Amino acid sequence: MQTPFTTALILLIALLQPLTAGASDGLFSAIGARLGHMKAVAHYKFIHQRAIEDLPREAIVIANAQRAGLAIGLPAGPTRQFFTTQITAAKTIQQYWFDQWQDNAPAPNPPSLTEVIRPKLLSLGDQIMTALTTPVDSEARQQFLHLTQTEGLPEALQHQLFDELRNLALVEDELQRIQAAGVLHVGTTLDYPPFSSGTLAQPSGIDITLANNLGDHLGVDVVFVQTSWPTLTADFTEHAFDLAISGVSITPSRPRWAYFLPRIMLAVKRRSGAAKIKRSSSVLRPLTNPKPEPCSTPAAPMSGLPDNTCSKPS
Repeated sequence: MQTPFTTALILLIALLQPLTAGASDGLFSAIGARLGHMKAVAHYKFIHQRAIEDLPREAIVIANAQRAGLAIGLPAGPTRQFFTTQITAAKTIQQYWFDQWQDNAPAPNPPSLTEVIRPKLLSLGDQIMTALTTPVDSEARQQFLHLTQTEGLPEALQHQLFDELRNLALVEDELQRIQAAGVLHVGTTLDYPPFSSGTLAQPSGIDITLANNLGDHLGVDVVFVQTSWPTLTADFTEHAFDLAISGVSITPSRPRWAYFLPRIMLAVKRRSGAAKIKRSSSVLRPLTNPKPEPCSTPAAPMSGLPDNTCSKPS
């Protein structure tokens, strides 16, 4: 029986392995069609004096997209980023039309947003989500630009959308490489209990167990590679290992060069210096909600909880 694994402490990096050009035309067309409806969305909002931006609804859309992506095997971070940029593109087109209509208002009878436009957007959203599992060829960029060209959409945003579509294929391609090689190389500092400690010959800790479970799940051998907090970024980006563990916190800079899975633990340092955490359904959560103290930077054992980075309660 395979053991489930969920951790925010694992970062994945990937290589690109393109498919033939034209394989993603259906995906590109669906994205273009969705962007094409943004003029009608803007028309409705303009006439009914609605704001272009609706942050609560956008958050729901992104969360639903991420959840749907995980269900079909898409990595959470790149999925979230792609749909965030798609929303940015949609708002940019809407703003373009708002500006156009300041001196020349459109017809006063736009199609209904809830009854006409939104069902079309939802249908296209489902098509896009299903097609996202197909890796995108780097040579398909010009075809993407052609099929998603929309009045009011800057070409720079088109390029950004295409790059993020490419990123969605990275994890799948990397997993294929790892499985073909039969070995998963895991970077660990071995100095941050309870996540990782011991030696390369006899490693132990929560993350060590998770890494071994991941290897079992993939059907590959796990080889642990020594790294350190000062050299983690360089080691990882230079492909010294496939993923990094040891209680790696999510910082503002790290998602720029790696992917994080959802976190499994949030720790807060109490003013007394003791860390209060508890286990719940294999996920560690705060036992209480103490006032946090300023965090320190590099790593140290959990006993006194000087963090490997700043962590805030949520």
